[in-house]
Amino acid sequence: KIHSMTTAPLFYETLQFHDLLPKDPLYGPDIVVQVWDNDRTAPNTPMAMLRIPLAECVVLASDAARTPTPTWRALTDMNGAPHGRAELLVSAGLIKKRDLGEKFDRPEDITPQCRQAWVEVTCLGVRQLKAYRLRAPHEPYVRVDVPAPRDGGQYFRTRPSRKPSARNANFIERKILPVEMPENALFAQQMDLRVYDARGLAAPLLGACTVDLATKMSWNADDYEAPQSELFDDTEHLRIA
Repeated sequence: KIHSMTTAPLFYETLQFHDLLPKDPLYGPDIVVQVWDNDRTAPNTPMAMLRIPLAECVVLASDAARTPTPTWRALTDMNGAPHGRAELLVSAGLIKKRDLGEKFDRPEDITPQCRQAWVEVTCLGVRQLKAYRLRAPHEPYVRVDVPAPRDGGQYFRTRPSRKPSARNANFIERKILPVEMPENALFAQQMDLRVYDARGLAAPLLGACTVDLATKMSWNADDYEAPQSELFDDTEHLRIA
């Protein structure tokens, strides 16, 4: 399925392919996964890809067997070169069939168990925005998206601002978003932040980043970072010294 307004979509889909493969997986083809960007007004664009050798796939006893635990795998560009920090959370398994025509049941839902949580976002401002197509920023605003597996997640946008200047606009807005979040931090979603420039009917994208919410989950004992705790790191270091 296509997911809009996010650089970290949540798919939770199982794809099945029925084919003949060599008994020795070393002689089999790689599983090729491609990530494309859907464009309504232009041809779709290939963004990244991943190759999974058959030898790395878990062999399952039947289609009713438990789905292998997914792992994060680094993506490459379409030529196989490194693609920055882009990753895909995925698992792959091989199921032996008695014959090619054997039918499998519909795959079970792999959406992880979730709990209701609240994400607090405080947008203070931006600094040193660059020009877009040689035009200086006019009146930027921030859009914040927090995806969720079942309800699509939540989003909000700040009011456009050019105070004290468009390049260094202040927003000073705080929002609390109710969002479903997974119990297992492995499946934690990313929060997308985008800065747009309000220019009449057009609103070009000036910049974007993501925030990993795994460290914001209080039930994630291994990686949880308490709110505002990073503000006191330097002070604590000086006090100990």
